Amino acid sequence: MMERAGLYIHIPFCVRRCAYCDFVSYAGREDAMEAYVAALLSEMESVFWRFPALAVPTVYVGGGTPSSLPPGLIARVLGRARELFAIGPDAEITVEANPETASARKLTEYARAGVNRLSLGLQSASSRILEAIGRLHNAEDFERAASFAREAGIENIGADVMYGLPGQTTGDHARALAAAVDAGAKHVSAYALTLAEGTPLDAAVREGAVSLPNEDEQYAMYLAGDDFLEAHGLLRYEVSNYAAPGRECRHNLSYWRNEPYVGLGAAAHSCIDTGDGAIRTENVPGLDEYIARAARGESPIMRSIRIGREESMFETMMLGLRLVDGVDTDAFCARYGAKAGEVFAGPVERLARSEMIRMEKGRLKPTGKGLDFHTLVALEFLGK
Repeated sequence: MMERAGLYIHIPFCVRRCAYCDFVSYAGREDAMEAYVAALLSEMESVFWRFPALAVPTVYVGGGTPSSLPPGLIARVLGRARELFAIGPDAEITVEANPETASARKLTEYARAGVNRLSLGLQSASSRILEAIGRLHNAEDFERAASFAREAGIENIGADVMYGLPGQTTGDHARALAAAVDAGAKHVSAYALTLAEGTPLDAAVREGAVSLPNEDEQYAMYLAGDDFLEAHGLLRYEVSNYAAPGRECRHNLSYWRNEPYVGLGAAAHSCIDTGDGAIRTENVPGLDEYIARAARGESPIMRSIRIGREESMFETMMLGLRLVDGVDTDAFCARYGAKAGEVFAGPVERLARSEMIRMEKGRLKPTGKGLDFHTLVALEFLGK
């Protein structure tokens, strides 16, 4: 029986969908918030009955925009999680927030509910760019939200920024990173824009109404961002993530280490450890269907897939090689009863020869080149 897992809680509400967003989220559905939380608690209790002794080292409340939910509802969800699961005093408890919805009162109530890490969606410090991607805040809102968090006692603050945005220059990206660091962020996730099909931004680009930086310009932003963050003490620990020492996102580290996690809420995924592999589940994405299933006493799971030993080994390598620390080969052997260097002899040899990975003190690690071109690393393993 699974004894330990991270807990992800999906809050699908938002004030307005961003122009690039293809996540499961719903704007203008304040009428469903109470019922949704009731359904969340119902699903949480069903997980408890399956895993009554579950230790939860990390909780991550994501979305959507969790801060669009009244703080009392967030407190209710976290309070019930503490009642049902073994969540210790050193647990990392993160809530995502958008600056315009992160009021002083909200953040104070989050802190009282045990939240000790805040992930703020900055994306850009340029009002022009923020407007182009449908964001509702500005740089001052971000600074204010970070200040409110610290005043509430939440010192562990992360910021999400994006590059490759409409009309963005390297200078624009540098100013966003500077805004994050100046506001006291100890963690920065710097992601390239993914143009998702069917989004308003995708349509605008196709119609020629919006232009995006080309690949060379995006790569220049990426390199400049990497240098800037490292110079300010935020060290790269994953392909797109940087942190001050000890401020790495522990919850996301569990994903990259291919450790088990339980996801609650509409469209949430879980990965349940079976000893020789895993079972991956996916909940229904529809807000009303998720609520209705809970009301009928039905499971929200719409899909369940068994992950065998070979696929699990592959995933452990793929995810682990996104991390600067790479894959612990002794832990791999203990988990699967096989040596990573033998199971994946071909790709390991080819990647080492091309200086994409290296062996160091019992760990298979990506080089800087391997991190920069992680997609090429993945393709080598896919062609095993």
